[in-house]
Amino acid sequence: MNATVLSEIDDRSLAVPQIAAQPDPVSTFRFAVNRHGCNKDWDFRILSSHFQDVEGTLDTVIAHLQQGHAICAGLLGGQWRRKSNFAGSQWVLIDIDNSAVQCDDQGKTVKAADGKALKV
Repeated sequence: MNATVLSEIDDRSLAVPQIAAQPDPVSTFRFAVNRHGCNKDWDFRILSSHFQDVEGTLDTVIAHLQQGHAICAGLLGGQWRRKSNFAGSQWVLIDIDNSAVQCDDQGKTVKAADGKALKV
């Protein structure tokens, strides 16, 4: 190879893509949402079977989460939520749960009236 060709290859391989500092809030993408329950108070069959593929923005996802809806990054095509029905995804959803629980003076977990551990 001559020096010109090598230079062009090196220039292209070293090119750094420009990444926006903030994501574009009006960019739309597809995801699945289940509006038939709220805040993890779900019957398993309803949770798994009522997802609908929709298109929205990050603000749309935030609004669904604030309403307690279940979100799935994968498209399900109106099918039950299970691995074999995933038709693809246009984004990655990260679920970060608050796993820290409140403890009393003796180090035992403090529980609410419903028997669940209180989160901090």
